[in-house]
Amino acid sequence: MIYKYFKECKKLIVLITLLGMLIGMLFFITKDTPPTLVLKKKKINIEYGQTYYANFKGLVDTTGMSKEEICYLKKNVSITDNLQNEDQKSYPAVGKYKIFIKYNNKLSTIQIICKDTLAPVLAFPKNVDVIKESDLESIDFKSLIIATDLSPLKEIQIDTSQIDIHR
Repeated sequence: MIYKYFKECKKLIVLITLLGMLIGMLFFITKDTPPTLVLKKKKINIEYGQTYYANFKGLVDTTGMSKEEICYLKKNVSITDNLQNEDQKSYPAVGKYKIFIKYNNKLSTIQIICKDTLAPVLAFPKNVDVIKESDLESIDFKSLIIATDLSPLKEIQIDTSQIDIHR
Protein backbone atom coordinates (compact mmCIF):
# COMPACT_ATOMS: atom_id res chain seq x y z
CA MET A 1 0.00 0.00 0.00
CA ILE A 2 2.82 2.44 0.78
CA TYR A 3 4.50 1.45 -2.47
CA LYS A 4 1.31 2.24 -4.43
CA TYR A 5 0.95 5.61 -2.67
CA PHE A 6 4.62 6.46 -3.33
CA LYS A 7 4.25 5.55 -7.02
CA GLU A 8 1.25 7.92 -7.44
CA CYS A 9 3.07 10.73 -5.58
CA LYS A 10 6.06 10.26 -7.86
CA LYS A 11 3.86 10.77 -10.94
CA LEU A 12 2.29 13.84 -9.36
CA ILE A 13 5.70 15.32 -8.48
CA VAL A 14 6.96 14.75 -12.05
CA LEU A 15 3.77 16.32 -13.46
CA ILE A 16 4.04 19.38 -11.18
CA THR A 17 7.75 19.77 -12.02
CA LEU A 18 7.07 19.61 -15.76
CA LEU A 19 4.21 22.08 -15.43
CA GLY A 20 6.41 24.48 -13.45
CA MET A 21 9.18 24.23 -16.04
CA LEU A 22 6.68 24.93 -18.84
CA ILE A 23 5.30 28.01 -17.05
CA GLY A 24 8.84 29.23 -16.36
CA MET A 25 9.85 28.80 -20.00
CA LEU A 26 6.75 30.67 -21.19
CA PHE A 27 7.47 33.50 -18.75
CA PHE A 28 11.12 33.65 -19.85
CA ILE A 29 10.20 33.65 -23.56
CA THR A 30 7.53 36.37 -23.25
CA LYS A 31 9.68 38.49 -20.97
CA ASP A 32 12.50 38.84 -23.51
CA THR A 33 10.26 39.33 -26.55
CA PRO A 34 10.76 42.79 -28.05
CA PRO A 35 7.64 44.92 -28.46
CA THR A 36 5.80 44.84 -31.76
CA LEU A 37 6.08 47.85 -34.03
CA VAL A 38 2.65 49.22 -34.99
CA LEU A 39 2.43 52.18 -37.37
CA LYS A 40 -0.28 54.82 -37.01
CA LYS A 41 -0.85 55.20 -40.77
CA LYS A 42 0.24 53.65 -44.05
CA LYS A 43 -0.30 56.87 -46.03
CA ILE A 44 0.05 60.54 -45.08
CA ASN A 45 -1.36 63.44 -47.09
CA ILE A 46 0.21 66.87 -46.69
CA GLU A 47 -0.65 70.19 -48.27
CA TYR A 48 1.88 71.94 -50.48
CA GLY A 49 3.63 74.54 -48.36
CA GLN A 50 3.35 72.48 -45.17
CA THR A 51 6.62 71.39 -43.62
CA TYR A 52 6.72 67.76 -42.52
CA TYR A 53 9.19 66.00 -40.28
CA ALA A 54 9.08 62.23 -39.92
CA ASN A 55 9.42 61.46 -36.21
CA PHE A 56 8.82 58.54 -33.87
CA LYS A 57 5.89 60.10 -32.01
CA GLY A 58 3.96 60.91 -35.19
CA LEU A 59 4.51 57.54 -36.87
CA VAL A 60 4.56 54.79 -34.22
CA ASP A 61 1.49 53.75 -32.25
CA THR A 62 2.53 53.22 -28.62
CA THR A 63 -0.97 52.76 -27.19
CA GLY A 64 -0.93 50.26 -24.31
CA MET A 65 2.87 50.00 -24.13
CA SER A 66 4.93 50.41 -21.00
CA LYS A 67 7.61 53.10 -20.71
CA GLU A 68 10.30 50.43 -21.06
CA GLU A 69 8.79 49.14 -24.30
CA ILE A 70 8.52 52.67 -25.71
CA CYS A 71 12.16 53.39 -24.77
CA TYR A 72 13.23 50.11 -26.37
CA LEU A 73 11.38 51.00 -29.58
CA LYS A 74 12.84 54.53 -29.67
CA LYS A 75 16.36 53.12 -29.38
CA ASN A 76 15.87 50.39 -32.01
CA VAL A 77 13.71 52.09 -34.64
CA SER A 78 15.47 53.87 -37.49
CA ILE A 79 13.44 56.45 -39.48
CA THR A 80 14.57 57.89 -42.82
CA ASP A 81 12.73 59.52 -45.70
CA ASN A 82 13.24 60.74 -49.25
CA LEU A 83 11.43 64.08 -48.81
CA GLN A 84 13.04 66.76 -50.95
CA ASN A 85 12.36 70.41 -50.24
CA GLU A 86 12.04 72.83 -53.11
CA ASP A 87 14.93 75.18 -53.78
CA GLN A 88 15.18 77.93 -51.18
CA LYS A 89 12.05 76.65 -49.36
CA SER A 90 11.39 74.72 -46.16
CA TYR A 91 8.67 72.48 -47.58
CA PRO A 92 8.63 69.66 -50.14
CA ALA A 93 7.56 69.99 -53.75
CA VAL A 94 4.30 68.46 -54.95
CA GLY A 95 4.79 64.72 -55.43
CA LYS A 96 4.99 61.31 -53.79
CA TYR A 97 7.58 60.44 -51.17
CA LYS A 98 8.29 57.59 -48.75
CA ILE A 99 9.28 57.21 -45.12
CA PHE A 100 11.38 54.15 -44.34
CA ILE A 101 11.13 52.60 -40.87
CA LYS A 102 13.61 49.87 -39.97
CA TYR A 103 13.05 47.69 -36.89
CA ASN A 104 14.36 44.18 -36.14
CA ASN A 105 15.77 43.83 -39.68
CA LYS A 106 12.34 44.55 -41.18
CA LEU A 107 11.70 47.56 -43.39
CA SER A 108 8.27 49.24 -43.35
CA THR A 109 7.30 52.12 -45.60
CA ILE A 110 4.77 54.91 -45.28
CA GLN A 111 3.75 56.81 -48.38
CA ILE A 112 3.60 60.62 -48.26
CA ILE A 113 1.59 62.46 -50.88
CA CYS A 114 2.11 66.22 -51.17
CA LYS A 115 -0.71 67.95 -53.08
CA ASP A 116 -1.55 71.56 -53.85
CA THR A 117 -5.30 71.61 -53.17
CA LEU A 118 -5.71 75.14 -51.87
CA ALA A 119 -6.92 77.69 -54.40
CA PRO A 120 -5.03 80.98 -54.62
CA VAL A 121 -6.43 83.90 -52.65
CA LEU A 122 -7.32 86.84 -54.88
CA ALA A 123 -7.72 90.40 -53.62
CA PHE A 124 -8.95 93.19 -55.81
CA PRO A 125 -10.64 96.57 -55.38
CA LYS A 126 -14.44 96.68 -55.12
CA ASN A 127 -14.72 99.48 -57.70
CA VAL A 128 -12.56 100.49 -60.64
CA ASP A 129 -13.17 103.80 -62.40
CA VAL A 130 -12.90 103.63 -66.18
CA ILE A 131 -13.02 106.72 -68.35
CA LYS A 132 -15.94 106.79 -70.74
CA GLU A 133 -15.20 105.52 -74.26
CA SER A 134 -11.91 103.94 -73.10
CA ASP A 135 -10.36 101.02 -74.89
CA LEU A 136 -10.68 98.16 -72.36
CA GLU A 137 -7.85 96.25 -74.00
CA SER A 138 -5.41 99.01 -73.08
CA ILE A 139 -6.29 98.92 -69.36
CA ASP A 140 -4.13 96.61 -67.25
CA PHE A 141 -6.73 95.10 -64.91
CA LYS A 142 -4.27 92.37 -63.88
CA SER A 143 -2.11 94.92 -62.09
CA LEU A 144 -5.06 95.65 -59.77
CA ILE A 145 -5.31 92.02 -58.64
CA ILE A 146 -3.16 90.74 -55.82
CA ALA A 147 -2.91 86.96 -55.91
CA THR A 148 -1.25 84.92 -53.18
CA ASP A 149 -0.37 81.29 -53.71
CA LEU A 150 2.65 79.12 -53.03
CA SER A 151 2.78 77.71 -56.54
CA PRO A 152 3.28 79.93 -59.57
CA LEU A 153 0.01 81.37 -60.85
CA LYS A 154 -1.11 80.56 -64.35
CA GLU A 155 -2.66 83.07 -66.71
CA ILE A 156 -5.38 85.19 -65.12
CA GLN A 157 -8.29 85.88 -67.46
CA ILE A 158 -10.52 88.88 -66.86
CA ASP A 159 -14.00 89.01 -68.37
CA THR A 160 -14.78 92.59 -69.44
CA SER A 161 -17.95 91.72 -71.37
CA GLN A 162 -20.21 93.23 -68.69
CA ILE A 163 -18.58 96.65 -68.84
CA ASP A 164 -20.42 99.28 -70.90
CA ILE A 165 -17.81 101.80 -72.06
CA HIS A 166 -20.50 104.18 -73.35
CA ARG A 167 -21.83 104.97 -69.87
